[in-house]
Amino acid sequence: MPSTLTSRLRSLLVQIKLNEDPDLISRTIHLNPKLYNILKTHLLETTKKHKQRKKIITDEILNNGLEEMLKPVYYKLSSIGYNYSDDSEIMEASLKYTLDTVLKNYPLHKKWTPFRTGILHSSSQVEEIDNLIGLDSVEYPQPYYEFQYAIENSLVTSNGVNHKLTSLGNLFISLSSLTAPVFILKLESYCHTTGTEDQWHISQEYLKSLNDQSSIYLDFGDSRYTLLELDPNLTYLRRLDDLGLMYTKDHTLERRMAENIDSSIPTFHIGDDFIEMGLTDLGRRVLSQVLDEDLGLLDRVIQDLIQLELSGKKNLALISNEDLNEILDLTIKFPKIILNEAQSIEDIITDVKKNNLSLHHLRGIMPSIEAIMRQILNNEGHLTEKDKKITLGGLTDRYRTLLKTTPIISKDILDFFNTLERNKLLHGTMAPSDQILEIYLGMALNFLLLILREYQQYKKSNIQ
Repeated sequence: MPSTLTSRLRSLLVQIKLNEDPDLISRTIHLNPKLYNILKTHLLETTKKHKQRKKIITDEILNNGLEEMLKPVYYKLSSIGYNYSDDSEIMEASLKYTLDTVLKNYPLHKKWTPFRTGILHSSSQVEEIDNLIGLDSVEYPQPYYEFQYAIENSLVTSNGVNHKLTSLGNLFISLSSLTAPVFILKLESYCHTTGTEDQWHISQEYLKSLNDQSSIYLDFGDSRYTLLELDPNLTYLRRLDDLGLMYTKDHTLERRMAENIDSSIPTFHIGDDFIEMGLTDLGRRVLSQVLDEDLGLLDRVIQDLIQLELSGKKNLALISNEDLNEILDLTIKFPKIILNEAQSIEDIITDVKKNNLSLHHLRGIMPSIEAIMRQILNNEGHLTEKDKKITLGGLTDRYRTLLKTTPIISKDILDFFNTLERNKLLHGTMAPSDQILEIYLGMALNFLLLILREYQQYKKSNIQ
């Protein structure tokens, strides 16, 4: 049974987290420019009479689909010892066979096993290569595809040699197989998509259109497909299928006439050949969660972690034992601002070191932070008697006012605090997973550490 994208992606990210480097992901796929021009010319020549020629040229040449489509095949040829400088003729012939198969099955070539009727190998050597690596398969080889997907969706950072999980990546590997597809689609559609030509990121518009369909019906013979403009090469439909959210029944060998098909059955068909496909019950439930306009916990976590990435503070969702010890040292150093919060902070840090996390730790650390922020302002003469009951929002506003004259806490740290303070985990009875709890508790403790560090720097500068 084939694995889903979520399970393959989780496996890859775990390997990266363990500092293992699968061979494929450090290599780069480059299509030789001369070869690309030859193949582009071949496409233009062979599509002169194709009824979808204009669309093919738009998708495969103007939108750079041709290069992206052929890169995986070029890579597979390289992986079995061929290189263009020494084997230009056989590589050209092999990739032309790939291109001819694609055009024969356009635009279904990127999902199902292509029909090869009428497509001949130019030589026995090309046929042998096809049998060995599958020249009709234009998918990125594993785990290269999963790695590129992780890069494009901010699950991994890489300099080409060293790879590291982001906070989003660390969260993803902790999610259940039921929650992971929701996370993936939220991440793609809310935070990354640039429109219908974006092959890595599905759009909300497409998901809404798909979810509104009682059935999916395509007739490529007449070019009727209500979602085709939103998904010109079925990229998004393939992703949903790869996430395990679609059912597919292949009837291509039954040779049933399209007009005899029950109209209530969602189908793909080309002439007499067709494939039934639609959202599974799980698929519809996942899409309903992804499209829910009420922001839930997962939405908030994604937004907050992306905000940390954008601010350059991506590591603030994690905290080390060294950082925890520094917090304890600074609370001892500045007892006048810590007051009655010392024992509470020490108890929380002790439990965090033992990985004994609970929601009351997060809800306990925030009042301690508020008390310390209040006491700093009070000790430095920035609170009057009537300010003693000022709200947390009022405290941060007071710190922002001081940025113009005598800054105690920097703007970046105050912005980080706004990300943390507005989270719904701090209110109500929402019960997060251990990984989400660890992320927010790490953020809260990092904020406390940053406050204490900046206060220490402020006191040093005032002494001087």
